[in-house]
Amino acid sequence: MVDQSSALIKQAVIELLKVDRAAGEVLVKLPRYPDDTQPTLNLIWRGNDLTLAYRPTWVITQPIRELVKVFFHLALHVIWEHPYRYRMASDPAAVSIATDVAVNQYLKEPPAGTATLADLEKATGLRLPRFADSATYLAATKKLSPAEKKRLASSEAAGGMGARGWLVLPGTNPLLMKASLKRLVQDEPVRSDHRGRGLVPQEANRTLAAPGSYQTAWTRELRKMLGTAVDGTRESYARFNRRQPYRMDLPGRVSRLVTPVEIYVDQSGSMGDQTVARLLKMVAALVDQQGWQVKVTAFDAAIQGRLTPGKLHRLGGGGTSYAAIFTDLRARRVIPTTPVVILTDGAGEKTVDASPYQNVLWLLTTSAPLSVRDAPGKSYHLRKEDKDAETD
Repeated sequence: MVDQSSALIKQAVIELLKVDRAAGEVLVKLPRYPDDTQPTLNLIWRGNDLTLAYRPTWVITQPIRELVKVFFHLALHVIWEHPYRYRMASDPAAVSIATDVAVNQYLKEPPAGTATLADLEKATGLRLPRFADSATYLAATKKLSPAEKKRLASSEAAGGMGARGWLVLPGTNPLLMKASLKRLVQDEPVRSDHRGRGLVPQEANRTLAAPGSYQTAWTRELRKMLGTAVDGTRESYARFNRRQPYRMDLPGRVSRLVTPVEIYVDQSGSMGDQTVARLLKMVAALVDQQGWQVKVTAFDAAIQGRLTPGKLHRLGGGGTSYAAIFTDLRARRVIPTTPVVILTDGAGEKTVDASPYQNVLWLLTTSAPLSVRDAPGKSYHLRKEDKDAETD
């Protein structure tokens, strides 16, 4: 019985990963255990850790389709930290209704027996705001009679999915509970980009964003990274003429300093033609306006070739390998302090040997975090206006 229910849960999680990667990753990392005291299943605090307790006999009676809807529903509760926010709730029934109403608006099909916005509006007779925080709906729910709360908060199908299971016993540590919840949504790079974002809302995407990966004026950061390289000499009146130092009218010579920048443009199959076209347009604007000495290289799973700023076009279209970039830099003996700009959607390997290059700027075309753990340099998400034409 337990083995059968566990296998069904694993299958449902796999299906959820196909529907929405972000929600699926949360369920993958959420500890779960069989518990015959549960009517169905629920998020339960065991000490300072959030877990998924389920009744095996209930699980084996559910179609996979329904389990996927239930798990998506629970994943959104975790993302919005509902089990933590309402761990001391004095009215669990009202909390169950309000939180269910909040998350169900982001599901095409809410799980059977959970309250929806239409249910709450009908019960209260009020016109309530769409896509609001659960606290907004909680204020309306508290006005309901005990009988109405009981009717909306429980049913045969979802009797165990409620805030009553979120209540904690004395002796728990709020800081450890918060850290446990954060690990579920932030430890592993969770993907929720334009190729598989499902229905995770903007606030959830902000929660799921990897630390240190944020949107800002990245061109200012690039200017900070710019070093200088010697490319011959030039005349300067700020230096004495070495042959005739007393002739103040004769210029001396100083090193000609240039600002070389290595730009790598991801042209893998996961990058659409329109995205690549916008990136190439942005590269052309950088070269034209900033006056940098730029080398532009196309890459996917390997280096595809050099691009001339005046004749930018798409090359490649295979997988993605960031290791190819640093292998290419080492092979060409590029100065380690040279700024390296990588334009990519962020989907690639998890580890990469970037030595000795640490002056790296990752510009991500999606809201998903960079796949590389402990990536050198900094990463920024491009805004829509950045992608269209950056002129900062």
